[in-house]
Parts: sequence; structure tokens; C-alpha cells
Amino acid sequence: MHYAVLAIVDKNPSGGSGLTLEQTLENHEHSQWDWYCVGGRWTGLFDGYNPETDPRNLEANGKVKWPTEWVQHDGDVMPVMQLSQRQLDQFYAIAVEGWWLGGEESRPWMRSGRYFKKRPRPPLKWLKETFADKVCVVVDCHN
Repeated sequence: MHYAVLAIVDKNPSGGSGLTLEQTLENHEHSQWDWYCVGGRWTGLFDGYNPETDPRNLEANGKVKWPTEWVQHDGDVMPVMQLSQRQLDQFYAIAVEGWWLGGEESRPWMRSGRYFKKRPRPPLKWLKETFADKVCVVVDCHN
């Protein structure tokens, strides 16, 4: 299954003590994801970009390339302060500073239909207040 994950990272992690995307996600490998890429199936989620209409994402025969082969879209990264509630609501989970917020937890002892329980996600206001100097990245996570 592929999930849209909102990763919150430092604007320029190489220039300071900030976390890179890899560092933000690494603690959740195998528990939340086994593969990921920036954008992927969810590219354009922030700004409405449609990768399937971008000529750079088409094969010579006109077929759309596989999402892992799509060109990087600059619109898949934006300041946290520009994030809207509508955009936030499109994500399955949020990865930030070692936390995995939202998503679901499995409860194998429950009857069918109640096996998964959604975990709460933080409110937009808290994200903006707490991570005002960071950027959001659209991440396609597979699990």
C-alpha cells in the first residue's frame, strides 16, 4: 500500500544541525514503510500539478512513465507556514523529528471492521507554531 506522508524537515539541513528527509524517516523503516520517494504517486498534492500531463513523464510511445521515474517537482516542497488545512487533510501521516503522527494502529484482537484504528494527527496551528522555520515535503511511502 502507498501512503501520502507529510515530512517536515529543515530548510537547509546540510548547513546546520537540522534533520534531512532520510534522518526524519529512518526510525520508521520497517514499522511504517519499506520504501519511499519524494512526490511519487502523490506529487503535486500541494499545488495541483498533474505529473501525467507533463511531457517529461511520458515514454516515447506516449505512455506515462512509472511514478518512480517522474521528474522531481519543485512544488512538492514548501514552507510549513504555507500549509493549509485542505492540504494537511490529504496526508495519511506526518513524520517530523523522530515522530510518526497519525496513520493507523493495528489491533489484531478486534473483530473485522475494527482491526485498524486511526491515530490522531496534530492540528495545523500546532504544526505552524512548532515548526515555523521548516519545510514540508510530499513523500510517497510504501508499506
